Amino acid sequence: MKNTSLSAEEIVMALQQREAGEPVEQICTRFGISVATFYNMRKRYSGLEVSVLKQVRELEIEKLKLTKEIEVLKQDQAILHEILDVQIASSEQARTCSRSAQLVR
Repeated sequence: MKNTSLSAEEIVMALQQREAGEPVEQICTRFGISVATFYNMRKRYSGLEVSVLKQVRELEIEKLKLTKEIEVLKQDQAILHEILDVQIASSEQARTCSRSAQLVR
């Protein structure tokens, strides 16, 4: 089995060949995919044209990138909140010390 994913044209071609009556095992051998992969493709992309399939795959890739970016931003936000909490605590502590020093005078 090859590790590369199929192009939109290859996916549509494989699905069309199955609709034409060709056995799934032959299609899978020809395209170098497993039977499970074929059925997952059929479930996900059945009835789509090549242009629509390309758009769907591009959107899936973009969604994955955005999801990763959101996770990074959430981590950055958490770090900034920690820094802010430390700064607030240290400024409150400085005010308390300053007030104590003023009372002593």
